Amino acid sequence: MISSLKIHRYVIVALIAAIAILSFRACVSRGEKLDQYKEVVQLQHDTIVQYQDVAGNQHAQVAIQQADMEFLKALHAKEIDSILYLLNIKDKQVQGVTMASTSTAATIKPRVDTVFVDSSHTDYNLTYTDKWLKINGKIGSNNFLKYSYKDSLIFTTLVTKNLLRVDAYSLNPNTTITGLTSIKIPIPKEKKWGLGPYMGYGFDGNKMQASAGISLHYSLIRF
Repeated sequence: MISSLKIHRYVIVALIAAIAILSFRACVSRGEKLDQYKEVVQLQHDTIVQYQDVAGNQHAQVAIQQADMEFLKALHAKEIDSILYLLNIKDKQVQGVTMASTSTAATIKPRVDTVFVDSSHTDYNLTYTDKWLKINGKIGSNNFLKYSYKDSLIFTTLVTKNLLRVDAYSLNPNTTITGLTSIKIPIPKEKKWGLGPYMGYGFDGNKMQASAGISLHYSLIRF
């Protein structure tokens, strides 16, 4: 029969091995995180790629910045804080944010209708309507211009050359995307293995007694 001393030695050796493995994994994880941070900083200066598809839509594409919330908030504090405030949510609820700025320019030919108010006043009604823009105004005794504008932006996440990217375009042919930033917070994998102190009470082969120490454990259910 294996003596109690040998069992204790085996347990100590196993715990030392477990600590070494976990320490190694932690070092690897820190190294991967530093590489990730370096990549995100480099992507801060990534140039937007502009191109036109077969349907004539003007696209903009940029790499997605992936890192934990703490690091991304250091780079985009103003934007993220604003989103958290407006949506009334917490950091951990955010999984990704895409921000785009656009510029719209076009030449239109409005219809001009002449309206004679009296012998000394003439008003001109201006109207223009298409799929995206509607204008209604008057020039003359009472000048005003009313307009309504519509747009539709499409965002697609894709992988090119092992790099996660976001592609954006507007269905409005007069719109050009001038700025595009996308950030993503990877969902951390649930860790089943753990190392930590324990306290218990059990039978040691001779009698019931309390025990304490360090344990390596695997979690079936987390709460």
